[in-house]
Amino acid sequence: MPPTHSAPRCLDLIDGEGSRYWGVNDVGGCMPVISGYMGAFLCDPDSSNSKCSSPLGAEEPKKDLMPPFEYQMDAISANWPVQLAAYTSYVKYQVEWVMGSTGYIRWMIEDVVIFEIPAESVENVPQDDANSNPKKIMLEEPMYIIFNVALSTSWGTTPPNPGSPCRGDGSNAQTNAICDGFPMYMKIDYIRVYQDLSSTSTMAIGCDPSTHPTKQWIEDHIEEYETEDNKVIEVHGGANCRDDRDCTVSTSHILTGKCNSKGRCSCGSSGAWGGPRCTIPLADTANGEGFGPPVILSSLIGVAIVVLLGFVVFKILGQRSRKAMVGAGITGPAVLSKIEMDDIPRSNGGLSASEEKMV
Repeated sequence: MPPTHSAPRCLDLIDGEGSRYWGVNDVGGCMPVISGYMGAFLCDPDSSNSKCSSPLGAEEPKKDLMPPFEYQMDAISANWPVQLAAYTSYVKYQVEWVMGSTGYIRWMIEDVVIFEIPAESVENVPQDDANSNPKKIMLEEPMYIIFNVALSTSWGTTPPNPGSPCRGDGSNAQTNAICDGFPMYMKIDYIRVYQDLSSTSTMAIGCDPSTHPTKQWIEDHIEEYETEDNKVIEVHGGANCRDDRDCTVSTSHILTGKCNSKGRCSCGSSGAWGGPRCTIPLADTANGEGFGPPVILSSLIGVAIVVLLGFVVFKILGQRSRKAMVGAGITGPAVLSKIEMDDIPRSNGGLSASEEKMV
């Protein structure tokens, strides 16, 4: 998609089919305001590299505010001014990530496509005569997604009288109206991840797939994911929910959790499932950490299965044994032995003398 409001912007149908065109108004006549390439050089405050925006002078002392770093940022940016509804109600923001050479990363607002990076633009990069620009592969997973709820003057928003009382001297009606709206809150109702389960999908299912082991990496580098003020804690339930379907594994036929009367997920007392929505299998430790159901529960289920299988095998072998005896002409006297001789009629069709003695 070409940048900004440029004339050669894409006016094609989205994905080449359907009735919707690129652009916010679905007819290809409204494009992102800014979509530029950013190639900033980032470094720590103590770096004296000339590429830094504010390199440390030779005579200036180091502050040691953070570990040293220097790297070239390679980023693409797209911005769109949201409508008034974003300030009065919830608005749905979406990112669709499709891997592979025919994939793309697509940003949407309320199902309307705002911006897209196709895999082709990453893999088939422009080249000079020496082909010095290395080819890349389509990104397979995001390293992180930032849900930015902060306000910054970088985006053109400045609070009234920063560093002073909000209303100043109280003579500006517009400033007073803005300050009357404080405190303001930017809330996130939910964050949901949908994964493609179709037969043609190339997506790895789950948050810790074998191809991209995530849990072990985090545990081995836990210092990078927590601070002294924000320690990693185990969470069992507590997520907002509307019904039980919000608190269980989506592909399971059993409920791993329930939505209580307060609209919060509850994982129950079994200790088998945890996480905000009761979708993480837990182990048998005292506080329920780790993976897998409790050992006691697994053992009881295992014993029950073994007993059931043994009973089924016993019944099958018994039936086969009885059939074999009947086929060989061997019958037991169990029924005849309970019959009194006086109850057997004396007739030509009755038992012979030898049969009577056998009874």
